[in-house]
Amino acid sequence: MRNIKGNMKRNFCAGVLLTTFLFVPACGCSEKPGNANKDAGMDAAVDGSVDADALTDASIDGAVEAGRKDADPPDAFVFHDCMAPLEVEELKEGELYQVPVMENPSDHGGFAWNGRYLIQSDKRCEWPEYDFTDDLYGIDVETMEERLLVGRARLQTQPSIYEASFVFRDSSFQDADDPNNNYRSELMLFNLITNQEARLTDSNEGKTQPRFNGTHVLYMNYNYTEQYVSYKTLRLLDIATGEETVLATEDEGITQSNLWDINQEYAAWRASPEGENGWDIFLHHIPTGQTSRLNTPGEYIINLRFSNTRLGWTEKRNGNWAVYMVELATMNEQEVASGNSDKVLSGLADHFVSWRDYERAGCNFPCVDSDRFIKDLQTGIERRLTPNPGKWTGSTPMNCRWLLYFEFDSSTSFRVFLWDVVAAGILDENCNIIPCDPDNEECTVLEWIGP
Repeated sequence: MRNIKGNMKRNFCAGVLLTTFLFVPACGCSEKPGNANKDAGMDAAVDGSVDADALTDASIDGAVEAGRKDADPPDAFVFHDCMAPLEVEELKEGELYQVPVMENPSDHGGFAWNGRYLIQSDKRCEWPEYDFTDDLYGIDVETMEERLLVGRARLQTQPSIYEASFVFRDSSFQDADDPNNNYRSELMLFNLITNQEARLTDSNEGKTQPRFNGTHVLYMNYNYTEQYVSYKTLRLLDIATGEETVLATEDEGITQSNLWDINQEYAAWRASPEGENGWDIFLHHIPTGQTSRLNTPGEYIINLRFSNTRLGWTEKRNGNWAVYMVELATMNEQEVASGNSDKVLSGLADHFVSWRDYERAGCNFPCVDSDRFIKDLQTGIERRLTPNPGKWTGSTPMNCRWLLYFEFDSSTSFRVFLWDVVAAGILDENCNIIPCDPDNEECTVLEWIGP
């Protein structure tokens, strides 16, 4: 176990600069009724129009007050016009919205989504001194307006959200000419209510793919011993104390493949058990510090997802990929989706699970075309959301209302949407799936918007 402690002050400087920038009139305002200031974004939460106490977890505020490091992000620079927030386009009144995003997925630094806030890392500017940069933008579905959250040199990427705060990876601390900072990327905590940042880590190491549960961050650490040579460890950071626990290492089959997740009680990851072929899922119980494994019968596992009460994953046991799940309270396993074609888990939230289904596509994973299915774990009802197999992907319904989904034309072009599935007739007012078979009935399905 590694203990990292220290004092850190809040980054008020970045918050002030961002607020100043967001309200400069030159940033642009929409003339559309009800959208008087597209730059205001999530500031509704700050001016008291939402209940900040209900949205901000006390443990997060306590962690920021306690602080971690005596180091602010590098000095802010003059904001450029290309960083101005963009307009969320309403495609179907009160139902379907297109999220502004640059076209090329390779320029994108990731999404975080919790049913209320959508955070994205998007490349919208080219800098003369750097050949790439990704900044952080946010949308509050209560206003459907975008706001610039963090903008500075290099990369701010890989956001992970819990309630009204999120953690992200920041490479702006890196200095290739300084041997004390030549590999550095840090984990930062941003509070959407106060607009304040807190720096959580401080070391000349790479830190990637954080997963945040409000009190802890699960992430991969790269300790470089020489150029291009590093030793990888999966770590659990306790924000309140600064303690880091190494959960697994690259010797145990952990690789940078994003195969870990966290909820309030558990951290989980895929690894190769010592002396065995194939993979298994390991569970770390955060309150007790105990680690166990599921002992899954198949050798191959390709992803895993948590909800508050369940863990789901995709495993190949009988020739095809299938979706499995355990109830964390009992550890009883359930087969969620299986058959003569591949089914690959894509989301797990509340009492919904979603997957990519390859039956009608006539191909197997990783074939790019598939159908999207969702299942109501309370009623057992499942429903296909796609009219035809295609390059669709996305989440499960969240907050009993919103679905985030994506259209991919190719590896170089995609679009992002927020869909009110209650207004669309997918869910009823009791948060259950409305049965409908698109093969035999007139059903609401996804509509391809792009070319």
